[in-house]
Amino acid sequence: MLLPLLLLLLAALVASPARSLSFSPGSPAFGFHIDWGATSPASVGTILGRPPACFAEFYSFGASSLDPATVEQHATLVKAAGASCLFLSLEPWFGLDSKGIAGTDIAAIADACNRANALGVDIIVRFAHEMNAPWYPWGLPAGEGNYIAAYRRVVSGLRAQLKNRTMTYTLWAPQMWSCEGRGPVEDPYGRWYPGDDYVDIVGFSLFHFPTLPSPSNPLSRLFSQNPAPAGMLSNILRGRPGGGAYCDFRNVFGDKKAFSKPIIVAETGVGWSPAQKGETSDQEQALELSIKRTWWRQLLFANEGANPLNISMVMWFEFNKTEQGFSGMEYRDFRILTGSNATRDAFLDDYKAKTQ
Repeated sequence: MLLPLLLLLLAALVASPARSLSFSPGSPAFGFHIDWGATSPASVGTILGRPPACFAEFYSFGASSLDPATVEQHATLVKAAGASCLFLSLEPWFGLDSKGIAGTDIAAIADACNRANALGVDIIVRFAHEMNAPWYPWGLPAGEGNYIAAYRRVVSGLRAQLKNRTMTYTLWAPQMWSCEGRGPVEDPYGRWYPGDDYVDIVGFSLFHFPTLPSPSNPLSRLFSQNPAPAGMLSNILRGRPGGGAYCDFRNVFGDKKAFSKPIIVAETGVGWSPAQKGETSDQEQALELSIKRTWWRQLLFANEGANPLNISMVMWFEFNKTEQGFSGMEYRDFRILTGSNATRDAFLDDYKAKTQ
């Protein structure tokens, strides 16, 4: 059975009461964003043969939309599955100001965290993720000043109302970008950072989309190969090729901090879209397995070699859904546990070999 989390201890908190989560520099712990209507923490744990490090859910936040009882219910299911971490993605769809996020909304998330903590479940709070991207209204459309002010207000209000500060963690998690050709004024990360005092854990989102088209897409150099090119994770995390020093996410937000913060992959997966090239069912399954395996192996082995990335945890996006693609609506299957049997079996082989 896993410890609550296998992550690297926050040196900044040495002088504070001991935190509940433990952080180890070994293999990244694996957790999952799951479709709670289609699967359950218990079923995922059964497939893995052990509880994963953490389970995640997305919650609308603001305008009294978050119900603490729902979070408590999820925490109860996590606890019953033998796990001890719930990852909350708070999505402020109603705006970042006090009209969109009122004091009562912050009180509601604090109540939710207190209820989960009382069950013995640690909470990771990811507020307004991927803020440096154009697809969410709380990100580029709102601007970094409004985002940072909201992040600080939510975190300050949350912490002030926690009954057990040692069991709830705040996570800052931008979208990872290719930095090739960017100048310092285009710093995709630092201008969105709310400050060390408000962040317990640093994370990021990074997906591989095998069908991403077009030389005109600025990400195509690193993302369009099928499967993901060798070293893709390391290159992007370290701002290669061609990014300035500010683009070295691992260095700037880990190694160079006054204290080194744990870095996690807050959301990742492979957006597999079947029947792209007329393959048969068997050919499709083999290709899906090859593409997804290339990516999950980069994650599993991220901390090995001469330049380890020291990633503490990986949160895999275990969904299949139809969503806006690069040329219209597109079906994407990100699953590695609850989809193809061949993909599941191969992941379990690699996961158990690496973590046992």
